[in-house]
Parts: sequence; C-alpha cells; structure tokens
Amino acid sequence: MLLDLVPAHPRKKKSSCVCRKKSSPDMWQRNIRKKNRMSGEEYVSTTGEVIPAKIPRTMITCGCRFQCETHIPEQKQHTLFQDYYQLQDTFRQRAFICQWVLQVPIQRRRPRAESSVEKLRSESRQYYLPGENGRSVRVCQRFFLLCFSNNLPYSRHRTRTEE
Repeated sequence: MLLDLVPAHPRKKKSSCVCRKKSSPDMWQRNIRKKNRMSGEEYVSTTGEVIPAKIPRTMITCGCRFQCETHIPEQKQHTLFQDYYQLQDTFRQRAFICQWVLQVPIQRRRPRAESSVEKLRSESRQYYLPGENGRSVRVCQRFFLLCFSNNLPYSRHRTRTEE
C-alpha cells in the first residue's frame, strides 16, 4: 500500500522561465527580397538569379500625338520615378499609379459581328502625369509605363481593385 502512493520516478520541477528566440521578420531573406524589389533595388530571386536595380529611363521619345517628352522633362520623370519607388509598399504604389489613370467611356465603336458584342470593353483608359506647372498632362500608355521603368500590370486592371 505504501508503495502505491510513492511514484517510481520523482518528477523534476519545471523552470518557470521559458526563453524563446524572438522572431525578427525584417531579417528573413524572403522579406529582404520583397523590400528590395518594392524599392527598386538589386535583389537575388528565389532561383538565385541576380535582378538588377531599377533605373529611371530618360530621353524617352515615343513620337505620339501627345508629345509626351516635351511636356514632361527628364527632371520631372526622374522625380516621379523616385517618388514611386520610395513608397516601398504595394498598396501605396498601386494607389500612386491609379491616381493618374482615368477611365472614360468609349467614344467610338466599329461595327462588329453579333457574337463578339458581349466581349466588348465598356471603358478606355487615359494616362496623366503631373506637368511642370502643376497641371495634369495627358501622356500615352507607353510613356507612362516607361517613366516608372515597369510594366505595372495593375494599371491595366484598375477596375478590379476598385470594385
């Protein structure tokens, strides 16, 4: 009877202090890569390929009817590029781009076959950039995208993010 009350192995006291390593997400390779990519700096991709830093493309001549390169000088293009990549956040960068993209109804339609009527888009996009005098200047899509040295896929899918 006495043997039943005494445990075979005495239990050790657990220490009340449990020291765990604190996580530091800023030091994780994945987050470092993400931060460098969003700020336009050089980074190493997940496959080990070195992706060069984004550089502002100056002397853009598109030859369009808007005469973009005459209305937006190189210095203004450079400041827009820096402002965009200093945001370092996807949502802020997306908002920065979307504030300069305007959606307007289509002005003219060509007659098409009956079967393709459902697939027609209902709006067109107009691209603007701030000019020297503070007013918005309309530019072509090519010039707009090259100013930020990016293809900016979310400028094309703006309606999905707003809805």
